[in-house]
Amino acid sequence: MKISEHRDAGRLWVMPHETDWLTRVGWDTFEGVWEASRTAAVAKQLRDDRVTVRLEVQDPLTGQHHAVYVKRHTRPPLRDLVKDWIRLRRPLVGARPEWEALQQFHDAGLPTMEPILLGERGGSSLLMTRALDGCEKLSDPRFGLSQPGVSSPERERLLAELPVLTRSMHRSGLHHQDYYLGHLFRLRDDGRLFIIDLGRARRLVPLSRHWIVKDLAQLRFSAGGVTDDEWGEFLTAYLGHETDGSRGALERAIDRKVLSIARHSAKHRL
Repeated sequence: MKISEHRDAGRLWVMPHETDWLTRVGWDTFEGVWEASRTAAVAKQLRDDRVTVRLEVQDPLTGQHHAVYVKRHTRPPLRDLVKDWIRLRRPLVGARPEWEALQQFHDAGLPTMEPILLGERGGSSLLMTRALDGCEKLSDPRFGLSQPGVSSPERERLLAELPVLTRSMHRSGLHHQDYYLGHLFRLRDDGRLFIIDLGRARRLVPLSRHWIVKDLAQLRFSAGGVTDDEWGEFLTAYLGHETDGSRGALERAIDRKVLSIARHSAKHRL
């Protein structure tokens, strides 16, 4: 995916086809976007240093309506950085890791959010993406994936499409690290699936089994409405012809990680 040169004295990266309307609505500087987002309704905030807001604006020249999400980052608490270093992990700080992951997902042909711009100024950063309107989370109880008791052709179609999408992501060397049903969207109009919230996603070649297990366990944990037999069919579709006798070990590793996630969720009341 091609991106433009820096703008606003190096504080913005902007997708080339988005520059004109951003200039016309005054969102062509870091300060312009940051200030506009400060007065918008909060769409999501799980941490003090990270907040997502929704903005809507009309292009004064063309009349086109633009609905976007802006995720603002400030400096994270020092304890979070120290925790990552202790675990020998590079901290994923600010909006840039998600901006880069968006490029990688698009380059791999994986359906995700459409990036518009990245802004960085000192310890603050922001990411703007186009809104995915007309979508539903796969964690919605009506799909029957997160809770038992629902059976429908739509549910069966999702169970057939999810392993293919997950396999494509992993075969591209990409892993999500937050791969719960709430981060998988379905477009109402045509049923297309989208993977969102790529703040922790990374590309590693080769992708080790550790990260594969983590993604699959997160998905399995959140898919409480999926039976053991259905999960077995999911793994069969996910693995395809790659059945070299290691499936049993993979399943046991996933089960152990699911139990670990369950204990963590219970402890922190997530």
